[in-house]
Amino acid sequence: MTGSNGNARADIVLSPLDRKLLHLLEEDARRSYTELAGLLDVSRMTVKNRIDRLLEKGVIETFTIKLADAVAGRTAGGSEGETAFFHLKLKRPFCKTVYDTVRSWPEIIGAWSIAGETDMTLLVRCAPDGTLEEVRDRLARHPEVQSLSTAMILRQWRHRTTPAASGMASVVAEDEEADRTIHAMPEGVM
Repeated sequence: MTGSNGNARADIVLSPLDRKLLHLLEEDARRSYTELAGLLDVSRMTVKNRIDRLLEKGVIETFTIKLADAVAGRTAGGSEGETAFFHLKLKRPFCKTVYDTVRSWPEIIGAWSIAGETDMTLLVRCAPDGTLEEVRDRLARHPEVQSLSTAMILRQWRHRTTPAASGMASVVAEDEEADRTIHAMPEGVM
């Protein structure tokens, strides 16, 4: 993760208030400082200062929207192109080196260092025009990549970016989400 000055940030500690604020912004990034302050029971200036700090530290990279399927060009099932997990086994345990190479690739929508038979997993979404194969080939040629396997996503049943709230309301929301297919995910943090 990088701050606005471009330096890598591994030391960011989020307070409970920061986490609540981020959760509210993930739900609706258009919420005003006044609305957020009311929901968090803090002052409007506290919300503004926290958001400014989270932007400066690189925790928040951008505010965005999610387009309706018809407008975004997704099919009736909701899929937008091809989406896959690339599982990488590296020659040496240098995930950061690989991540530094791919972090600016627009097709990479998630990246994780993992433990197990592989060292790193990337979530990739491409247009349905063969771009996925091009991205895979480019990645396979990286000098640190020993081997690469691909797991195509056929249908997404659930994806959460924050822990579920307790209670029945979260179960109903999850069931409604289960009928949708892949949607935009924030970039992964390693």
